[in-house]
Amino acid sequence: MALRYALLGLIAEKPRHGYEIKKEFEGSVGFFWNAHLSQIYPELTKLEEEGLLSKELVIQEERPNKALYTITAKGNEELRKWLAEPIKPRQMKDESLLKIFFSKMIPKEKIIANIDSHKKHCQEELQTLKMIHQYTAGLDDPFPDFTVVNGIGHYELDIEWCDWVISKIRMWQDAQ
Repeated sequence: MALRYALLGLIAEKPRHGYEIKKEFEGSVGFFWNAHLSQIYPELTKLEEEGLLSKELVIQEERPNKALYTITAKGNEELRKWLAEPIKPRQMKDESLLKIFFSKMIPKEKIIANIDSHKKHCQEELQTLKMIHQYTAGLDDPFPDFTVVNGIGHYELDIEWCDWVISKIRMWQDAQ
């Protein structure tokens, strides 16, 4: 359901075509929300059918034609209504935690290797977000930076948690 609002929000900033929306997902909101082209295009069609977006066919000489989407007044109204609603608590679905929950079924060395790999990924993402933060902290619009700072905190906590879990597993392993 939130994909529709992510699309409306991105298109409210400026008219966009599908591939440009995908690139924007990867570049701006990608660290906390992602979508594949196979999800984006059907949702764009629904939003157009509901009158929340309009579509203009852009004719290109040397490339395939593309559809440029623009938010309508009705789409802006729908987006603003959604933004004004209270923020719902996060519903966490985290495959890494699910794996950790059942990890007693595999060798401890593999558990530690998996967690260490997760930690390295978090460190890479943290460095990326810190670079993005250097840009977003200087924007006139503070809201993108609010989300970047949240992501930085998330990855810092995850890295600390990984170290803690690895130390606990080693103590548990030694006690066995």
